[in-house]
Amino acid sequence: MGKLTLAFKAFFRVLQDSTFAELATSFMSKTSSSSPSLPESSEALQLLALLQEEGRWIDFLQEDIDDYEDEQVGAAVRDIHNKSKKVLEQYFEVVPVLPGEEESETTVEEGFDPAEIKLVGKVTGKPPFQGILKHHGWRVKKINLPQEKRDFSILTPAEVELS
Repeated sequence: MGKLTLAFKAFFRVLQDSTFAELATSFMSKTSSSSPSLPESSEALQLLALLQEEGRWIDFLQEDIDDYEDEQVGAAVRDIHNKSKKVLEQYFEVVPVLPGEEESETTVEEGFDPAEIKLVGKVTGKPPFQGILKHHGWRVKKINLPQEKRDFSILTPAEVELS
């Protein structure tokens, strides 16, 4: 499940960080014959395939959007967002790590898991800590990927129109 977690982190970071999105796009466009072979099936590849199939996510990331107007990019992002959200809701149950509204006061008790809660700001002393919840985090509670048997390294097949 580590690869699936990485795919989620990369997905959301690409949406939030344009520099990271450019790096991801550059990385994804490079191919090398010396690269290790990809597994034919993995949860990470299956998630990418589903996001591509429903939301054309990879097409969007590979597209150079510098020449488009903000309104055109916004319209495309809205469509990709809606379709990608549908994939997330259909195949995953994602819940907050911490309950509560962002920007509300919260307490981090002794024995907290640093993998679940990241302390930022002036961190001194020992728990319990009082602070402001900046982001409630996300946890995958359930995965319900389809049990397909196919080569997921082919995220989407090429299309050729015959006349």
